[in-house]
Amino acid sequence: MAILIIVASVWAALASLAAAAKSDISYPATIEIDLLFPRNETYNSNYTGMSIVLAVQNAQAAYAYEWNIHWRIYGASASPGSSPLRGLAKSDEFDFQYYSNNVAVVPMRHDYAISLHKGTFRLEWDYATTPCIPEGKTAISQTRTPIASGTSYFSVVTDGSGLDFDIPIDKCPSFGDSWGVKSDEGCPAANTESDKPDPCAARLTSRDQVACIWDYFTGKNETKTCLSAFKKADPDWPLYYTPGSRGNRGNTTADDTENPDNENPDGEDDSSGSEKPDTPSTDDSQEDVGVSHRPVLSGLALAALGAVVMAL
Repeated sequence: MAILIIVASVWAALASLAAAAKSDISYPATIEIDLLFPRNETYNSNYTGMSIVLAVQNAQAAYAYEWNIHWRIYGASASPGSSPLRGLAKSDEFDFQYYSNNVAVVPMRHDYAISLHKGTFRLEWDYATTPCIPEGKTAISQTRTPIASGTSYFSVVTDGSGLDFDIPIDKCPSFGDSWGVKSDEGCPAANTESDKPDPCAARLTSRDQVACIWDYFTGKNETKTCLSAFKKADPDWPLYYTPGSRGNRGNTTADDTENPDNENPDGEDDSSGSEKPDTPSTDDSQEDVGVSHRPVLSGLALAALGAVVMAL
């Protein structure tokens, strides 16, 4: 009897956490993704790797439903079937956890030092949330389905006549795409465009924020500049509780769906080591339905297990 009471209490606690995760977000919720860098400009080639910076508006809602972003860079004149530079970033392990004015900043780049040749390039990205099963529905598996995406172009020169890394704070970013959730019982979906895009709301507000992002690209994180220029995403922000398994954390890895090791869109790879074939795994394309591995919920589960053991 004691065990049944404990189990019932644990499930009640889990349910209350799920409700809290939803109630902290205003519905209908719209999340807009805008491109801070690169702009439609000409940049100098360098060996720190081409940088990509997205801004995600309505940061707490975006983190609540979690995100993973695939990006690819192609030579603009590349033949069909050519291999791009590519990468993957996931919110549950991304190590740049900063936001300002409810706008999360997502800086990304290739894991290896890449220098692009002179030319024009096409950047493509797509955005997916955690697998979600609508209220009252059941499923065996959930396919990763992007609900937002964007394409932009930029150029590179090797004679030093272009721009170095910079994000203007007096210019609006480029609108990328948006998605939304109609109610706390719904799942993320491509936006119906009921809300007018507002990329200007995603502008950085100080040069210190730009310096912080550059610090991150040069291998420095948690700097004084970053801590003074941004707010840290709160690890205690509630997460939407929905069935779905978590993938690996961080940027590009050989285990992710996007394998970066054998890709080069008219660029030079300054890294060492052997090349690997571009053979995607199924980690992101097919996800088994289970319980999301969320820190707070996992802690409760462990506490419940301990309580049951003590009761026994």
